Amino acid sequence: MDMNTPHFELVKAVFPKAKIVTDHFHIVQQITRSLNQLRIKTMNIFQKTKPTKYRRLKRFWKILLKHACDLDSANYQYDRSFRRPVTQKAIVDELLSYDEQLTRAHETCQLLLYHFEHKDSQSFFDTINSLDQHLPQWFCKKLTFLNKYKLGIQYAIKTRYINGALEGTNNKIKVIKRVAYGFKSLRI
Repeated sequence: MDMNTPHFELVKAVFPKAKIVTDHFHIVQQITRSLNQLRIKTMNIFQKTKPTKYRRLKRFWKILLKHACDLDSANYQYDRSFRRPVTQKAIVDELLSYDEQLTRAHETCQLLLYHFEHKDSQSFFDTINSLDQHLPQWFCKKLTFLNKYKLGIQYAIKTRYINGALEGTNNKIKVIKRVAYGFKSLRI
């Protein structure tokens, strides 16, 4: 299940012996959203003073949130904002050179994702509990929030349970409801 407190409390009340497994997607989402919010705050600082840095941080947000191992470091492609051929790795390195807090946050998030992918729950929570003091307090709070669901995350790391199929079905139902809004009946 996701990290929704009311759902968590309900399941605990109805099924007291159940082992709750936190969904992989929601764990990764919590980590990447924290980094993305810091990117936006950093980007907004540069809006008036350094518009080139602002535009680059705004444009390349997806590359900045990518796993480090998935970044392309071999294929050069010309980019007009850099005015030269660059790789995805070079873009990330350039973006991280703009702000030290963003660099530290990026390294922390990459480390958390690495431990999560390699199923090392001890190192995952050690990283969360020993966050760099130079990181913003709100950023640290968003990551230490994962401690609240420590047991569920440990189960998620140990097991292969995912609820992607259920989430997909839910999404399809919501899309059908949204598309059909206003129709009295659907006659085929």
